[in-house]
Amino acid sequence: MPKRHDPVHERLLIGFLLTLAGGALDAYTYLNHGQVFAGLQTGNVILLTLHLANGNWPLVGHYLMPIIAFAIGIFATVSIEHYFQKNRRFQWQHIVLLLEIIGLIAVALLSNHWNDLWITCLISLVAALQYQTFRRIKGRPFTTIMATGNIRNIAVFLWLALLKREPEKLHQAGESLLIVLAFMLGALISGLLTPLWHQLTVLFIVLDLIIILGILQWATHRGLQQ
Repeated sequence: MPKRHDPVHERLLIGFLLTLAGGALDAYTYLNHGQVFAGLQTGNVILLTLHLANGNWPLVGHYLMPIIAFAIGIFATVSIEHYFQKNRRFQWQHIVLLLEIIGLIAVALLSNHWNDLWITCLISLVAALQYQTFRRIKGRPFTTIMATGNIRNIAVFLWLALLKREPEKLHQAGESLLIVLAFMLGALISGLLTPLWHQLTVLFIVLDLIIILGILQWATHRGLQQ
């Protein structure tokens, strides 16, 4: 079997760093901006529904608006992919990363001036950009902003390795576990930095994304993107 050559943005290192950012972003938003999730919209839907059930109308928008912002972010990302996918000068994934970086720098600058609702909406939009752009690792589906699908991958690959006797799947289970650990590590770092840096903790995520963009740009210049 010929050796598989994955695009650089689908390689394990990039997946690890992106998921680190995803875990850090969700923890950052929850801890600093009103216990709302940046990317984990299922959690926001549950909290929204509970407040509806209890008649807590003032808090409905607190969870509804980030969900709408996330949907807008998905719409924007699909548009970016459509218009830049065949552009040989710019990789559309790089454009998305740059927009993420700009968005999170804006979060750091505006957190003390905007209320939590608008900051959370901006962060949810950024999370949507990342979620829609980076969906595969080594050709396999994965997600950078939540752990559920990646935990599922661990279980499926273990089943294939142990019961279907496909030993190569054990390696893939280990890679999926590494991705879950990256998400946990990101959340841990946000939790440790928040008492020290408060809203500026988001700059750690900015640094992580800058490193990712730098790696992808270097790979493009070296002709290693594909």
